[in-house]
Amino acid sequence: MIPNQPPRAGKRLDTQWGVFGILAAQYFYPFQVNKPFPTSLKEAWHSMDDAILYFAFGQSEGISETDVKIYRFAGNEPEPLANSTLSDWHRKGIEQLAEMIQMESKLVTPSQPPEVTTRKANPTRKILLFAFAALAIVSAVLVGLKGFSLYQKVQSIRQKAAALEDQIAPSPKLEKLPEVTALVHELRVELDALQIEAEPYLWAAPYFGWIPKYGGTIRQAEDVLVLAQNLATAADEGLTAVGPAIETALLNDQPLEAMDILLQLQSASPQLLNAQVSLAKAQEARNHIDPEQLIPSIGNIITSRIDPLFSSLSGAFPMEDALTMVRVAPTLLGSGKAGPQTYLILMQNEDELRPTGGYLTAAGSAVVMDGKLISIKIESSELIDDLSKPYPIPPRQFEEFMNIEMFLFRDSNWFTNFPTTASWAEYFYSYSRATSSDGVIAIDMQTIVRLLKTLGSVEVEGVEAPITDSNVLEYMRSAEETRPPGVKGPWDRKQFISRLAEPLLKKILNARGQTWTKLAPVLVGLLEEKHILVQMDDADASTFLEKRGWDGAVHIPENSDFLMVVDANMGYNKSNAIMETSINYQIDLSELSAPSGYIQIQQNNLSKLDVPCTPFAITEEINTQIIAGIPYYNINECHWGYLRVYTPEGTNLVRSNPKEIPAEATLIGQVIPARTDDLGDEDIPGAQVFGMMVITPTQQSTVTEFEYILPETIISQQPAGNGLLYQLKIQKQPGIAAYPLTISFKLPAGAQINNATIPLQENSGVWSANLELIKDVEIEVGFTP
Repeated sequence: MIPNQPPRAGKRLDTQWGVFGILAAQYFYPFQVNKPFPTSLKEAWHSMDDAILYFAFGQSEGISETDVKIYRFAGNEPEPLANSTLSDWHRKGIEQLAEMIQMESKLVTPSQPPEVTTRKANPTRKILLFAFAALAIVSAVLVGLKGFSLYQKVQSIRQKAAALEDQIAPSPKLEKLPEVTALVHELRVELDALQIEAEPYLWAAPYFGWIPKYGGTIRQAEDVLVLAQNLATAADEGLTAVGPAIETALLNDQPLEAMDILLQLQSASPQLLNAQVSLAKAQEARNHIDPEQLIPSIGNIITSRIDPLFSSLSGAFPMEDALTMVRVAPTLLGSGKAGPQTYLILMQNEDELRPTGGYLTAAGSAVVMDGKLISIKIESSELIDDLSKPYPIPPRQFEEFMNIEMFLFRDSNWFTNFPTTASWAEYFYSYSRATSSDGVIAIDMQTIVRLLKTLGSVEVEGVEAPITDSNVLEYMRSAEETRPPGVKGPWDRKQFISRLAEPLLKKILNARGQTWTKLAPVLVGLLEEKHILVQMDDADASTFLEKRGWDGAVHIPENSDFLMVVDANMGYNKSNAIMETSINYQIDLSELSAPSGYIQIQQNNLSKLDVPCTPFAITEEINTQIIAGIPYYNINECHWGYLRVYTPEGTNLVRSNPKEIPAEATLIGQVIPARTDDLGDEDIPGAQVFGMMVITPTQQSTVTEFEYILPETIISQQPAGNGLLYQLKIQKQPGIAAYPLTISFKLPAGAQINNATIPLQENSGVWSANLELIKDVEIEVGFTP
């Protein structure tokens, strides 16, 4: 590209030297001598002579005055050429560079290596390659873009990005929403313009990965720009969609009219869909980028800011889920052709733990229409069954351990798979109430605690002090209704639940905008942690709930290990309130054809009383307190629990440690032999279930063990073919606050872990991690045998 002859007389008219000189001064010369790049073409003009001399003679010093005079181009002119001329030279130079590199790439291919020659390497060719490296750097997002036009655009983008960061740091505030929306839109427009202008030069970027220091950035320039552009587009489209709803309902701090918000969001569905598509494109571009090959300033942005963003989006609401919610919510809220919707509400008491969260202490139906609560009635579960009618025989465990001969509504949540429980609960409720439901919603006491913590205290009829998140458990545990005067038959002992539910629901429905910004993530957290379970008859809603894992179903992935530990209190008491449970799961993969699992479940009974493990051992004490008018809540007793372990289909039990149950500890007065039950799949696809009765005496501990051979299909090839992959899903039992969980892996001798989704520590060839089981956990460990 450097002309073969010195500049001719009338130097300013020598276009060839003008083209070369402006590019040399703008890009090549600063790069070679490690000087700052000019910020404009005018600034580059003043260093053109130095750049030309450097490339003409290969050095900056020791050049004769005669040669300096011959190659002087800009001379001592006080004013540079017009911007239009300099820009024209710059454009022509870029075009020539692109043509030369394209020709070079055609000559050098993997199938036809370049001819080896002893000819001395052409310094001009090397310079041109470095020139194109500079051009590729110009094309990279947030790299030091030095092209005059591109540089100006990137500087503007940087300024707007900094301004946006100032607006949302340390966390975005609703009152700044208009400013943030405007900045995001401007950022999107400028990134789109940058992409259009840089696109003609990005095709050659992959050929320059060999350039020292900048090669990795040059090679990935297009993906980096696509990533930035689509993130800005997704943010712009998303804010455009939800902005009006947020401003009217939240920013103005008005009561939230659900249907009004939904109608606004429905009208914005195209923008939400565009945001979803752009996020997918951004994620695809990110998958192509290796941050370690980028210059630190860009690599750090991707790993410390963008990657956490993608992680949070995958754990929060993908746009597809948001669109589904917007589409199905009107129907679920009783609007449109479907009309009013009726939901069966199950109130579960986790102090008496059952598979889906707790004993069904109360239940009722709620009717919603046009997003408003029309009616709700909650009553004690004991009043729901109509014992004048025939009822089915219960699961065997109820008769054997609780001496129950009929399967009633209050025991319908025996089934760990919540859709099964919901089906039975709806059946029993309609059996006595002659009503149907459009869905079932189950909540436990922890739900009420967190709602009160978020919304504040409520006034409850008949209670002097306000009910808060600090005293609500004490209130519910002690507020059982006494028999009304003159009433000889059954009475509603759980009226206090209705008296608490009414003001709490009013507080939710009358919540103002700012409150909903706090309440929404709390509700999502309760769903994620399975304190709220939801079953809906609507097909789209059901699919959405299943995808989110909010339907309470037992989902066992294919080609994966699986573990779920489920306790069911069968002792007619509330002993789970003082039980502590921890789980230790050991996986042995040393024999790949026969992997094995060993689970150890430790249960500690922290009872304040030392009570014998006989049924109703403290009945006398209970009667005394009832006579004295003091409600008794039977926490401090032995724990009778039927323990189930859910594993993948094809698991073979090798060993367990059931205990014989003496006759005095049973309601049927007979010895129950030590036995581990093979429960089959319990109508859960892909499951193998084992169970046993475990009694944990007061102030003592029990350790329950299961050892089994797992199907070899739990180990598969890594998607990229680099080694093997072990996957494990641990599903949390609803109603549990948290379990300490220890997981350990033993790999084949000499195996190396390539990647893991949880931090692991190695000790004597065993890899382990200590976790807190708050919600479902999915673990992947990639290793090379």
